[in-house]
Amino acid sequence: MNIEDFIKEHLGEYRIKGKEAVIRICPFCGRDKNKFYMNIETGLYNCFSGSCGEKGTIETLMKHLGINQKVKKKPVEKSEIRNTEKIELNRENYSSIGVLKENKIISKKQAEFLENRGISWETAAEMDVWVRRSDGWLTFIYRNKKRVLAVKYRDINKKDFRLTKSEDINPLFNIHRVTGESVIICEGEMDVLACAEVGMKDKAVSVPNGTNNLGWIEYNWDFLESKKEIILAFDNDTAGEKAIKEVLKRLDITKCRYLDMKGEKDLNDILINLGKVELLNILNNPLEFEIEGLQDITNEKMDTGSTEAIFFEMESLDKQFGGCRFGELTIVSGQPGAGKSTILNQIICDFVNQDEKVFYYSGEFPKAKAKRWLYTVFAGADSLTEEYDKHKRRNKYVLKPGIERQIDNWAKNKIFIYDKGTEAKQNELFTIMKYGYKKHGIRLFFLDNLMTIGLDEVNDDKYENQKNFLTELHDFAIEYNVHVFLVAHPKKTENKKIQDLSFYDIAGSSNIPNLADNILFMKRLNEKEKEEMYNKMGHNYTTAAILLKDREYGEMGTTSFFGFQYTARRFFNPETKIEIRKKYRWVENLRKLNDEDLEEIEKLLGV
Repeated sequence: MNIEDFIKEHLGEYRIKGKEAVIRICPFCGRDKNKFYMNIETGLYNCFSGSCGEKGTIETLMKHLGINQKVKKKPVEKSEIRNTEKIELNRENYSSIGVLKENKIISKKQAEFLENRGISWETAAEMDVWVRRSDGWLTFIYRNKKRVLAVKYRDINKKDFRLTKSEDINPLFNIHRVTGESVIICEGEMDVLACAEVGMKDKAVSVPNGTNNLGWIEYNWDFLESKKEIILAFDNDTAGEKAIKEVLKRLDITKCRYLDMKGEKDLNDILINLGKVELLNILNNPLEFEIEGLQDITNEKMDTGSTEAIFFEMESLDKQFGGCRFGELTIVSGQPGAGKSTILNQIICDFVNQDEKVFYYSGEFPKAKAKRWLYTVFAGADSLTEEYDKHKRRNKYVLKPGIERQIDNWAKNKIFIYDKGTEAKQNELFTIMKYGYKKHGIRLFFLDNLMTIGLDEVNDDKYENQKNFLTELHDFAIEYNVHVFLVAHPKKTENKKIQDLSFYDIAGSSNIPNLADNILFMKRLNEKEKEEMYNKMGHNYTTAAILLKDREYGEMGTTSFFGFQYTARRFFNPETKIEIRKKYRWVENLRKLNDEDLEEIEKLLGV
C-alpha cells in the first residue's frame, strides 16, 4: 500500500496538489475545511486550520487512528522535519529584544520607540518582539501553540507595516496566549503590548490587516464562538467605528462590548497619556452595546447618495444599474430560455473576479451541474474542448483537463452553494444565509428561483406567503448591507414588444415588484426583432435585458442588447466583444504564498 492508497482507504475525500494530498476533513480536529495536507511521498502531514496546527509523520497518524499497516514511503530527509516545540529565530538575521538589551547592542532609535510608546523591555521580550537586523524593523510573530502562521514587520522610522503570511491565513496576534472566556480585540500589535503592560497579556489579540479586512472572523470563527465576552477595542476614529458596525453584524451583539476611550485614539495612547491605572480601569469596565429601535433622525448621518457598490464588469449593466449597490433586492425575470439563470451565472463569475464571496441556491440544477455552468463561464472558449455526446449525437463543450482544478484553487472560499437539495425551506434558507454572512463575510446572494423555495405557510393565501418571504428577503438585504438576486418567473409575455413590458408581468403576488429595488427582465428577440437590430446596429443581437425598475435613480425601461456565445455561455456586446475575450483572474495564476513558501519562512525563522 502506498500513501495515496492509505488516504483513499482511511481519510475520505481528497485532491492532489503537487506532491501533497489536500484532505477535506482533518482526522484530528474534524474540521471540514480542506486544510489537512499530507505529502504523498514522505507521509508528513500538517493541519493548517488556525486552532489545530497538528503535524507529524504517517506513523503518528496511524497510531492516532488505531491502524497498523505497512505503507511504502520515501525516506524523510532531515531538512524536512521541522521543530514544532519551540520558536527560535535565525540569529544571523534576527534578534530578540531581550537579547539585544542584555548585550547592550540595541539601537537608540529602537530604544526610544518602545520607551516612548510606554512599553518596557521586559514586556517586549515576553511578547516575542524581535528585531530584523538588516533594517532594524520590529518583528511580531503570529502563531498558534504549535507553529508560526505569519510574521509582521513594522518600520520604527515611519508607520509602515509588512505582513508575510500563507494564503488564506488571517490569524490573530497573541491568540496562543489567550485563556479564559473573555478576549480584547485590538487594531494593532502595540495595543496588545499596552494590555500586556497592565497584566493582560493572556487576554488581548490584534487583527492582522487593519479594520478594512474582516477575514480574521472566518479564520478564527471557532475561537470567537467559544468566548462569552468579546471586547472590541478598535481605534477611536471613523475607520474603527465603521469596522465595529460591520463586526457587530457578524458576531453576537449580546456578548460584544466596547471601551470608553476617554478621547484617546487607541489603547497605546491611553497608556502613554493617561497611565497604567487608567488603562486598567478602562479595560476592566467594558460597556454593552445598545440594541436600538427608535432614534431621533437628527442623530442619523444623512445618506449622501454615495451608496457602497461594486461593478457588474459588464459595461451595459453597469450603465443601467449604476453598479451593484449593497442593501438592495433585485428581481430577475423573463421568458423561459431567455437567459435568467445564464445572466446570473455570468454576474456571479464577474463578482468572484473582484474577490467577492457569493452564495448560490439553484432549485433547478443539482450542485455538480450548477458548478459546470459556472466553470464554463470562468473557463472561456480557449479552455474548453469539444467532446462527442453519444446520446445527443453531436459535439458538446467541456473543460480541458486540469482546468477545473486550476479554477478550484483560485475560487476556493469564494463561492458557497446551498447543500440541502433543490428545494430550500424558507426558515432554513435564511438561517444558512445569515450564517454565511456572519462567518464567511458573504455579501452577494443568488436565489434561483422563487417557485422552488418552500415558503412558510403562514396562511392558505400563497400570495400573502410570497409577500412575507419578499419582505423578509428585503429586510435581510438592508440589515446586513448585502445584495440579493431572486429569479421570479413571468406571466405569458411571448408576444409582447420590449416597450410594452412592465413589472406587472411578473407572476405571483403584486408585492414582488413593489418590494424589489430593481427588476431586470430578460427577453429573447424574435426573428423580426433580430433583423431590425441588425439593420439598425450592423451586428447580430439575440437577447434584450430591460431594467423595469430602479428605485435609486427612478429610471424605467432602459435596455441592453446582447449576443450570446454558446461555447462559453456568455452574453456579450456584439460591438466590442469584450465579454468573449475576457480572461478571468484564475488564468493569471496570481501567486500568493503557498505551503512551500511558508516552509521557507519558517526555515528562515529557525522553526
